[in-house]
Amino acid sequence: MAANSFCSSLSLPGIFLLPCIFCFFSCASSKVFDVSAKCPNLLTSANLTSGEARDDPSTLLVLVPWKVSFEQFVKFRPESCLLDGLSVQVFLQALRRMQQPPQYEFVLHGSSNELPSYDGMIDMLINKEVDAIVADITIAADRSERVAFTVPYLASSLVMITPFRYGSAGTLWDFWEPFSTPLWIALLGCFAVTGAALYLLEGQNPDFARTSKSREGGSSHGGSSSTQGQATLRANVAATNAPPSPSPSRLSPSLPTNPPLVEEAPTPPSHHHNPPPAVDTPIQDQVSHKRRIMNAYWFTSLCIFQAQQESVRTHLGRIVTVTWLFVMLIFNASYTASLASLLSAQKRYPTIDGFQALLRDKSISVGCRKGSFMKTYLDKLNLEGHTLKSFTSERDYVEALRAGNLKQDGVGALLEELPYMQILLQTECDLTQSSLEDDHLPSFGGFGFAFRKGNPLIDQFSKAILEMAEDGTLQILQNEWKIGDKRGRCESNSEPIHLRLRSFGGLFSIVACVYVSCLIWRLTTKAIKSPEGSCGPLIQALPCTQHGASIQRRGELSLGRRSNRVHDESQDDQIS
Repeated sequence: MAANSFCSSLSLPGIFLLPCIFCFFSCASSKVFDVSAKCPNLLTSANLTSGEARDDPSTLLVLVPWKVSFEQFVKFRPESCLLDGLSVQVFLQALRRMQQPPQYEFVLHGSSNELPSYDGMIDMLINKEVDAIVADITIAADRSERVAFTVPYLASSLVMITPFRYGSAGTLWDFWEPFSTPLWIALLGCFAVTGAALYLLEGQNPDFARTSKSREGGSSHGGSSSTQGQATLRANVAATNAPPSPSPSRLSPSLPTNPPLVEEAPTPPSHHHNPPPAVDTPIQDQVSHKRRIMNAYWFTSLCIFQAQQESVRTHLGRIVTVTWLFVMLIFNASYTASLASLLSAQKRYPTIDGFQALLRDKSISVGCRKGSFMKTYLDKLNLEGHTLKSFTSERDYVEALRAGNLKQDGVGALLEELPYMQILLQTECDLTQSSLEDDHLPSFGGFGFAFRKGNPLIDQFSKAILEMAEDGTLQILQNEWKIGDKRGRCESNSEPIHLRLRSFGGLFSIVACVYVSCLIWRLTTKAIKSPEGSCGPLIQALPCTQHGASIQRRGELSLGRRSNRVHDESQDDQIS
């Protein structure tokens, strides 16, 4: 009667679906039994018994999951009946380091169609169906109350993964980005040294002593101003050397003049005369140092844009100027190219800027991994209002993120442990880790092996794991399974590249050598041409000192005789 009512309640499509449902479960169970029959040395969780009824309690039964996702940790190969993966390799390496390793046997749990629950595996450990769990099981506080864990062999923390969006995030300080801060400081130092060098080398240059008003009347290179200054200086010298003007009697003979009562004796020619002012009068005695310093740095600043107005008179000053122009040529080209690339290139940014932005927008759906403790843990992170969705494989993760938050099967972000997302970012280049350090997302205890409390093997495995961490074995195994790269091999969302000081170290070294050489040469020549002799006080012990002094005295005597001759002629004209 009940059977007839049940059959009559079924519709025609339901009748056709029943064989499919029975076939699905029978195929899944047959796969388990086929593995058990094909691999006699490998047990399955289907034929396990409790610990009290086991034939050989001394054998360590190690439970491993048959994973359908993230097989880098535990990978089962049915065709060869082999277990591999990071977790299995760490377990085997730990056994090799023990003095008396126990006898063990792997127990495969689950099937290739569904990811087993890790909390269910812990229940099997507590019920003494198995003795240990070797898997990527996270050490959590609630799990530690039920079972005991070894020290972690891989660190773990919570991260958020989102797709990219393309664009350019312009800021107020984009002009600062092409050069690093030490390079900017080095450029300012080079600018200061260049201005000081020009101030010392161009001390005799009248262009560096002009004011802004006098600069407006001169030419662009200061040629007319210097010519006018030299012409005025020559006129002053000529006026000083000119004979005195004749007396009024010679100019106006018609006017009566009173003869002198006493005839004055003619004044003997004086051999002491006042020499005419030198043409090369030092500029620093005529203008303030402040004006010359300002003009020197103004000239250095205009060289950056190649718009300098003053002319450079000394050879050493020209060498410094050419060196500074060469430096500016290189840095102008480098800055222009780097800034253009930074502003024009399309960068990739996360669609959600950090975990705090996720908390503020309640309409964003969040995905997590099915079978883990993550869904229960996310309820503690103040995610009320967000829709939580579980996924089984990496492909489900990627398809949900690409579908987006607006579609029914899509999500806007994934919250998962870091090791899994590191593996996902290895191949999916359109995803990125969008959680920031300021989000302060929690960290977990890492991945470890689980035992029942009181098992003496816990300390032995923990010691072996610590030894592998110290000698680098753990890192080698992680690199072999490509676990641990936070950004992924295809990650291109890097920070902008700044031109650093090291790239221009050779250029600054050349500039320093040129400036120091010019200043040393200037000081040396100034010391040699001092008034104490043509050879200067630094080398007065050399024979050329007396020769230089005699040449200087001959010049002074000839100049004095010429001045006395002009003075005598003027006196004769007055007497006659």
